[in-house]
Amino acid sequence: MLDPVSRKMLRYLTNDKNNPLGMMLYNDFCEVYAAYSGISEHRAMACIRYLKECGYVKSGGHYFELEHKAYRRSAFSRQRVLVFLGQSIITPIAVAIITTILTLILLNQLKEVLPEWLSRLLQ
Repeated sequence: MLDPVSRKMLRYLTNDKNNPLGMMLYNDFCEVYAAYSGISEHRAMACIRYLKECGYVKSGGHYFELEHKAYRRSAFSRQRVLVFLGQSIITPIAVAIITTILTLILLNQLKEVLPEWLSRLLQ
């Protein structure tokens, strides 16, 4: 999950007007982005490192370039939400429904067998 500063930087980087080649030199970018956003160059460099850890940029010596994930951020976010919904909501509901059906089937069979068992026990 990206914080607001990282999200703003990524938006800046994915804009073709600001970054037509999809890659930039670290120092050049930090100077330009610091002037654009008002953050320090050191903080801009830290933000690039964070974007690298998250898989949005790839380092290549003195430059960095954007990964596919950076351009398709919304699609990857939607996919994470769908996986979360599937794991934490849909799966438990499906398990509950299956458990209920199995319990009802077993109780129905037990109704048929229980009187026989009781009569054998009492004899």
